[in-house]
Amino acid sequence: MECKAMHRGIPFLAALAGCGHGAHATSLGDEEKARWRDQARRWLRADMASRARAIDAGSPETRGAIRLALARWRMEPDRAGLREPGEMDKRPADERKEWLALWAEVAAVLARLQ
Repeated sequence: MECKAMHRGIPFLAALAGCGHGAHATSLGDEEKARWRDQARRWLRADMASRARAIDAGSPETRGAIRLALARWRMEPDRAGLREPGEMDKRPADERKEWLALWAEVAAVLARLQ
């Protein structure tokens, strides 16, 4: 779990690059940005699935940490390009659908933690 925790910020760095933010992102073409967003989404989905599995076996502290982490996913400004309607409208329809599905899964996991 410690190794996973160290790398949990990496998907969001990939997503930032995919949204055209960051020092090196300005030099990326549209296809490369789309690949980074896709990779970020796959990493986030895997991370969320891991957290969801940990809920059932987790202590109250673990459940609280998961709730806090997923709530941050939905609130942090750096992630707006992945979830906010105005930003999502910039994405192709199929990609937008995938991101919306991910955010629905996040909401479902958070609901389990209430």
